[in-house]
Amino acid sequence: MLVLGLWMLISGFCVGFTLRGKKRFKDFFIKRFSRLVIPYWLVALIWMIPIRLLIEYPGYEGQSFLYILWKNIFLGYDNGQLWYLPTLFFYSLIAWFINFCLKKFKWADIFAFAISVMMLIFYTKYTWHGASLMRSPTLSPFFLYFSFFMLGFILFNHEATIRKYITKPLLVVGFVLMLIAIGFMYMGRGGTFVQLIAVWLCLVVIFFLMPNKSNKFTRTLAEVSLGVYLFHEPLAFISYTYWPDINPLLMVSINFFIWGTVASIISYFVFVFPKKIMRKKA
Repeated sequence: MLVLGLWMLISGFCVGFTLRGKKRFKDFFIKRFSRLVIPYWLVALIWMIPIRLLIEYPGYEGQSFLYILWKNIFLGYDNGQLWYLPTLFFYSLIAWFINFCLKKFKWADIFAFAISVMMLIFYTKYTWHGASLMRSPTLSPFFLYFSFFMLGFILFNHEATIRKYITKPLLVVGFVLMLIAIGFMYMGRGGTFVQLIAVWLCLVVIFFLMPNKSNKFTRTLAEVSLGVYLFHEPLAFISYTYWPDINPLLMVSINFFIWGTVASIISYFVFVFPKKIMRKKA
């Protein structure tokens, strides 16, 4: 949860950055749709599903192509790492509405965060006839990660105000508490809500500890990061299918270094290279 929470926090911060221009809803919707929903379907159709079919993925056994599209992609029952894209799309639309409300209500995002926390608690506790919301591919990501997204959105909107109260001694104390919290999380100590507080604390401390600097290497990583996320998992399935019993260290090395490099190269030619060509023509 800590890693995905950090990913969602960064997403919320970036959406806040995108909204600072006070875009019209129509323009914002089109931009986010083209950025998130279209890649979702293109990667599923051109990349993920064909690879899974080629390696005879067990989850697709006995299913027609149309059924795979309907159940696993449209309804999201088995869309792999792609679940993040439609989830972030809906989060972004909510963020636009919250940003609109901020014009009249200064703490609208804080109120939305409180609602997201209640949603998360409801999600972790609610069961109905033994069927948890965790089994719903549509509702579960929405309930589970919205609070982390809102935390990033709040940090963007109120960063200057928060930094006034963030001192070096406070950061040191926060860092120590973060290490203790991580230890308790991985030992499974404490109730669910206590662990959630620990995750939020860790994310806030990490945010304020990160240096506000970039270089050519980090900018290059940022340019290909989305593509690596989209293209990597189907490649990893090749390793799990054809070499399931190899040394775990070798498996990690293949998936991280070899497939990571392949995914980075594909990402560069799909997302980065066309932009550079267009800039030169302009």
